[in-house]
Amino acid sequence: MKIKYFLNFVYAVAIILISGIESYSSNNKIDSLKTAVKTAKEDSSKVNILNDLSWELINTGDYAKADAKANEALRLSEKINFKKGLSLSLNNIGIIYWYQGDYPKALEYQYKVLKASEENGDKKRIAGALNNIGNIYHDQGDLSKALEDQYKALKIYEEIGAKPDIANLLNNIGVIYRKQGDYAKALLNQSKALKIREEIGDKAAIASSLNNIGVLYDAEINYTEALEYYNKSLKIFEEIGDKKNIVNLLINIGNTCFKQKKYQEALSYQTKSLMKAQEIGYLEGIKESEKSASEIYEQLNDKGNALIFYKKYIAVRDSIFNETKSRQIAEMRTKYEVNQKEKEIALLTNEQKLKETKYFSIILSILFISILLFALYNRYHIKQKLIAEKQKLFLEKQLIEIEQRALLLQMNPHFIFNSLSSIGSLIYENKPQIAVKYLTKFSRLMRLILEYSLESAIPLTKEMELLKCYVELEQFRFEDKFNFTVFIDPEIPRDITIPPMLIQPHIENAILHGLNTKPGKGNLEIKITRADSAIICEIKDDGIGRENSKQLQNETNHKSMATDITNKRLEIINQNNSFPIQLFIEDLINTEGKALGTSVKLIIPFQII
Repeated sequence: MKIKYFLNFVYAVAIILISGIESYSSNNKIDSLKTAVKTAKEDSSKVNILNDLSWELINTGDYAKADAKANEALRLSEKINFKKGLSLSLNNIGIIYWYQGDYPKALEYQYKVLKASEENGDKKRIAGALNNIGNIYHDQGDLSKALEDQYKALKIYEEIGAKPDIANLLNNIGVIYRKQGDYAKALLNQSKALKIREEIGDKAAIASSLNNIGVLYDAEINYTEALEYYNKSLKIFEEIGDKKNIVNLLINIGNTCFKQKKYQEALSYQTKSLMKAQEIGYLEGIKESEKSASEIYEQLNDKGNALIFYKKYIAVRDSIFNETKSRQIAEMRTKYEVNQKEKEIALLTNEQKLKETKYFSIILSILFISILLFALYNRYHIKQKLIAEKQKLFLEKQLIEIEQRALLLQMNPHFIFNSLSSIGSLIYENKPQIAVKYLTKFSRLMRLILEYSLESAIPLTKEMELLKCYVELEQFRFEDKFNFTVFIDPEIPRDITIPPMLIQPHIENAILHGLNTKPGKGNLEIKITRADSAIICEIKDDGIGRENSKQLQNETNHKSMATDITNKRLEIINQNNSFPIQLFIEDLINTEGKALGTSVKLIIPFQII
């Protein structure tokens, strides 16, 4: 224990020596300001000197003398009606109460600064008061109110282009985001603040930013980076003699050492911070140092010292945060907000009076609204006209589709009639077994036709199923008068669709007018292939050819309805599409001009499909 007391004594002596060196340059400035006060006349210049002197004394931690000078400046400002000096004096007094942990008094004076600045129209001082109010709420633990006030202050500083103050606000906002656990926003704001401060060359501000970035790294458990930033910050604060912030840095470094389990090193830093905080009467620093010291002694298994420092910490904490102070702060905030509402109501009343005298503006407004309504009506009328045209086009498209279906339904009865005639012929020829087989296939074909005939498009696989069934029926009817083969290009997608019953009429013509009248057995070939942007459906037979078939039709007065209906269908489909279906019919002949059959090609573009 004796060793510990000895070490504490050594630390105390060292701190006193260092403090003397640090405060030397600051004392010179204070001395020169004191001399200037004595020779100054009772006017605005003396008020400014007193306020500057008060601020320097605040930075050295001599709050009693700082308060005396600020109050002297306040009284003189009131006497000579110097409003700017009045605001500065109130601000200094508020800052002193804040640093001493008397938050209600601190807020009382900052709200006085805010009110006076609003009356003077001093935007910079308004923003400064809002910033300080936010800082006090911050220390009180009300982060949401702190963030609200500081964003208000930041907006004003950005409007007037006050770079140093913008950096301060970004710094403060970054600290709040860090405490809320939003490290990304915190680091973004702190980095922006540091960049501005480095451009300006403000040492104290740079040190503050370095400290806050260090806190961020500490929170992310990057202790090496944290200590690097802390030590950079501490060095600058020691150079400029900022005792309050030296205390804060020593606490931060001690806490980081504690997290690294370097307990003796941590205790060393907390002892230094406590002595400095007690020296300047910095209650927040005393509270944090004593709390950290208690935790360190707990880890060192020194229960006695741990309890002593914990009790001290509780006593200081309770003196800062108590129910009475919290109530006073809440009442002060409410009073300020009520005042703001009253101002807003008064402003609205004045605006109403102005509106009542501006009849010309009202007339112009009515005229403008009339013109606007006319423009909107005209626009609506044009829009309705476009909608009507679209509906007309839609109905025309539907009509074309209905016409296609009607033509398809005309073709189906024609085919059904032919098939029933075939069944009747088989029964008449006393071929009941063939008739039953034919009737079974016919029933299946009818089911497929009923299922697909009213569709505008069906899958190619379904169309081929229907065609196969039809050709097999015709084979039965004509007693295997012909063979047939089917080829489908495997590159054609299985889900591709085509208009239904578009190929069947050409197969019917090939069978009835080409193969049926041919002596001997014929061949029918159905081939589906793919081109670049279309599919090609080819129906090829080796029948008697179209010329010979026409002669037979003239002799029997037969007319092909299927061909006419199919041609009409193609005409309607092509009216509704930019890329028409193409039909090519070729008579196959040998070198001697003898007919070898017929080839029909349907080229169906993908746009149709």
